[in-house]
Amino acid sequence: ERDPSPPTATITLAGADGRTLAEASQPPAGAQPQTATLDRPRLRGTTTGRDADGGVARVRVSIREEIECQGADGAYRRLRTRYFPPPQVERIRSNPGARLPTSAKRSLPIRLSEARCAPGRLTAVHGELWGEAINGSGLEAVTPHLKFVYEAG
Repeated sequence: ERDPSPPTATITLAGADGRTLAEASQPPAGAQPQTATLDRPRLRGTTTGRDADGGVARVRVSIREEIECQGADGAYRRLRTRYFPPPQVERIRSNPGARLPTSAKRSLPIRLSEARCAPGRLTAVHGELWGEAINGSGLEAVTPHLKFVYEAG
């Protein structure tokens, strides 16, 4: 059978100490949280996907960073986007009748891209963290993006 409903997905952003700073879901469960402030250039991103009908085939944690650097000629910015796991060319779908878990989680520590600036030149990192869940029918849920900032100093 074909599952016509997409999965649900939740993304949680935690600081380096493990304390939850922000959370968002698709479908939305509340107001969009404010920008989270990190005290260190590290965070933990956790995506949880759920689908009781078709099962969860994959969950992903994604991060986009805008790295601000101070150079001899003034400030400059670098952009970086990362996906865990990396994107695939083919569409995610399971074989008919395959048994998939009704819930899946991906949680990983992420170190912000300080090396994109020369040593001692990082001033700040502004970013977004989001999650995706794909069910056995290839339908997906993408969470709202959680904004964060890290000020070096």
